[in-house]
Amino acid sequence: MERLPGGIRMFQDTDLEWLQITGCMKKAGMSIRDIRQYIEQAQRGDDTIALRLVILHRQREVLPGWLSAFCVYTASYTTERT
Repeated sequence: MERLPGGIRMFQDTDLEWLQITGCMKKAGMSIRDIRQYIEQAQRGDDTIALRLVILHRQREVLPGWLSAFCVYTASYTTERT
């Protein structure tokens, strides 16, 4: 990422797209390790599409359990507080 002499970051459109993508992945419960691996593979190019799909499909399989646990937690939290 480019910086100005004072250390201010200069975001390009692609930087903002990656911030949105990683934010979405994090909200979906993906680990920083998996996000980092996905980004590293994406930077290597189209030859890594199959591996990136494996990463995304693995998270898709994990997501329902993660969401269920989150719903149980939030339900117990709101029940205890009312």
